[in-house]
Amino acid sequence: MKGTTAPETTTSQEQHDGLPADQEPVVTGTLFLTMIFLMMIFGFWALMYMTLLDR
Repeated sequence: MKGTTAPETTTSQEQHDGLPADQEPVVTGTLFLTMIFLMMIFGFWALMYMTLLDR
């Protein structure tokens, strides 16, 4: 059929999640969980450091 075009992907993307195609949804809690993970690593390192220092 002459003159017909496929729908744009940006329009369907906006209808899918309500955001423009160049924006990503905000993932809440990522920084919080990362900070907890880093504190656990630092705590384990400090525990090992103090344990080996007392030898």
